[in-house]
Amino acid sequence: MRFVKLNSICTFKQWKTLPIKELLPIGYPVYGANGIIGYSSSYNHTTPTLMICCRGATCGAINASFGKCYINGNAMALDNLSSEFDFDYVRMFLKHFDFSEIVTGAAQPQITQIGLSTIQIPKPSLEQQRHISKQLLHFETLINVKYTELSDLDSLVKSRFMEMFGEKYETKPLNEVCEELFAGGDVKKDKSSNVKSDKYPYPIYTNGEKDDGLYGYTSLMRVAKEAVTISGRGTIGFTCLRKEPFYPAVRLIVAVPNQELINGCYLQHFIESKNYGGQGASIPQLTVPMIKNELIPIPPISVQNEFKQFVKLIDKSRFVVQKEIKDLQELLDSKMDEYFGGEE
Repeated sequence: MRFVKLNSICTFKQWKTLPIKELLPIGYPVYGANGIIGYSSSYNHTTPTLMICCRGATCGAINASFGKCYINGNAMALDNLSSEFDFDYVRMFLKHFDFSEIVTGAAQPQITQIGLSTIQIPKPSLEQQRHISKQLLHFETLINVKYTELSDLDSLVKSRFMEMFGEKYETKPLNEVCEELFAGGDVKKDKSSNVKSDKYPYPIYTNGEKDDGLYGYTSLMRVAKEAVTISGRGTIGFTCLRKEPFYPAVRLIVAVPNQELINGCYLQHFIESKNYGGQGASIPQLTVPMIKNELIPIPPISVQNEFKQFVKLIDKSRFVVQKEIKDLQELLDSKMDEYFGGEE
């Protein structure tokens, strides 16, 4: 198989970054590191363009634009793609590539043009590239359909929540319906491990979404009751219902509900309904003082438990769909290894 340098089939370009304050509610899409971040009255691309996130924790994430748009400087645009290469073939190759090989910077990970210039891409015939693209796009489409199913299930829960709890109930401040409402803290290195063991049995959770924020394990146990954790930084407002003992790390808020007033399932979905980190939110972090006086309706426990049972049924469906996504992703990864895993 013949290989060529990535910089020989396209031009690496970081365009001028538009300030957030200049973004508009409508116009041409503006792409940041991880997708569309707003709109603009101007554009710098008119044809489909591949982008690589080149800064931060999501270094190496691949996006694609279509039509007129503006690509910001925190995404590396791969302009002027050679006509000898199929667009989706290159996109799939980049999604398969291990960018950790070229990421630099400890405090702020980044991908540079110098690093990208070392990447070599296999070059079969254009006909073969299109055949490969068709094979991989089949699995990608199936996966996207399953993610849509997950999104529909989430929407169903949100709709049911509003339907059941939309009427007026007595309200209380959040800190009055929680046995505890506090922020997590540091875990000493000599009290933690990356691996669960008899010595370190308790999970450490932080503010990430991956693996529900699992960071490691510790010999310390801070929370023993059912609790809701809320991400205070990064993915602000991301919640999880924890039913097993754990230790919360910094940037994580913990709410332990008073079970005589509210159950954890209801509390979690109430917090999610506030959309603290949603579209348009500009808060740099979420803190206990910011939410402790949030008024939460107190429906009868019987009504809350009815909602809890509904969520359990939806969770069973979610589990099935997530398993299907996992299986399809393994098939896609296997095919990518087959097509892109060879050596020069």
